[in-house]
Formats: sequence, C-alpha cells, structure tokens
Amino acid sequence: MSPEGAILSRLVSIPSTSGREEAACTYLAGVLPSLGWESVKIDGAGSVVASRGNGPRELVLLGHIDTVPGGPEHRLEGDTLWGRGTVDAKGPLCAFAVAGGRTPLTESWTITLVAATGEETDSRGALHSIPRHSPAACIIGEPSGTDGVTIGYRGSLRTALTASDCGAHRSGDPGPITAVLRCAGDILDFVDGQDDPGAPVIGRPSGADGTAEQTSISAFPREAARNGGWSAFVPPPHGEGYPYLSAERRPLTW
Repeated sequence: MSPEGAILSRLVSIPSTSGREEAACTYLAGVLPSLGWESVKIDGAGSVVASRGNGPRELVLLGHIDTVPGGPEHRLEGDTLWGRGTVDAKGPLCAFAVAGGRTPLTESWTITLVAATGEETDSRGALHSIPRHSPAACIIGEPSGTDGVTIGYRGSLRTALTASDCGAHRSGDPGPITAVLRCAGDILDFVDGQDDPGAPVIGRPSGADGTAEQTSISAFPREAARNGGWSAFVPPPHGEGYPYLSAERRPLTW
C-alpha cells in the first residue's frame, strides 16, 4: 500500500462516531504537515483546519471526519480497505488532504482543508466554519462514485416524536409507542405522496426513520415515551421557502 493509502487506513482504524472525533482529528492534524500543509489547527468545533498559501482568493475543501456507528471492522485485504468511514467520508477527506497538499498555488490563492466534525448529526463543524470563510469556491467531499461529481445537496428536516400516557391498559388503549409509530407513518406517507418518480433525484423528497427508542416506563401510574428521529429530505426551495413541507409541535392524541 502507498504511504497515502496507509494514512487513510490508519484514519479508518480510529473510531470517530459523531461527538467522539478527537482521536481521529489529532491523528489527521499530526500527518497533514508531511503532506504539504503549512498551517494546521483544531478549531472551536473540534474540526481540523489546514491551509496553504496567502492569496486573497480561497478554495475550501470541506470534508468530514465523523461517521455513523457500526459497520465492518477495519481490515486490509490486498488493496481493498474495509471499515466504517472508508467511503463516507474519510476516503474523500484523505483525497483532499493529499491533492490539496500537492496542488501548485499562485500568489493569488489560498487553499483550505476542513475536516469537519458532526456532519452525521448536527453539522456543528460545517456551521462553525461557514461564517469564517468567504471562498471563491468550495468542494465538498462526499462519496459520489469514482466517475461522478455531486453538484448539489438536498436539505433535511429532522423531527423528534414523543408521547406518554397515564397507565391505560394496552387491551383498551394502543399506548404511546403505537401513537409515535402511527404519526411517523403519517409523515412518511405524506412525504412519499409528494414524490415524482420521473423527476431528477435532486428534486425528489424522501423520508426515513432515523432512530427510535423507548425512554421510560414506570409501573403505576404508567408513563411511557418513545423518541423517534425522522428525516425528511427535501430538494432546495424555489423562491421564498418550500411550498408543502413544514413542521410544528403539538400534543399527540390517540
């Protein structure tokens, strides 16, 4: 394996689920100077930020270092690397790190690498970086195959659904868990109803159940709650706002 590939393999071997990226960030920050980056720091959101050049025009290479939980164990089989983050998105991040460190720069350019934290959850790394840069261009490192370039993102609307009762017997009352599941199903049905299979992917809404768990049950009076994290992915709005998707908090009844 090449030295550059070994950097990716090592980075993948370091767990970095959202909120626990410190070890991976420390490793990446330590190797970036050897790749040609002149300035490397950890910013206020815990992201790694590196730069080269001092020109007035800035190119930002924005990747993320966090991952979702789970995935295959880290292992290397020949030139095939396994492990969470290999594709999404430590692979693109390391490609940025290598290419950005080698790219010849004129005096008019600065190139900045951001290995953002929290992309899989609250985007805190990217949100922290946005007001600190006014780049001429920004390239975002997300997996889009080896022969494609992603030209846009769909936004997301995340909701948390909760319900509770005062101890009704399940034989006469479906209970809060059922209420949350039914509400989530209604939301997903609504989003699916807006879909146009003939439209480009960037213009098609979709919904997904993110997380669900029962948080508390006591014997008497009975209190139960179930939290669900649901994502409704929507295309960029046209004009001032999005015409059919909104969210509000209200009590659930069943």
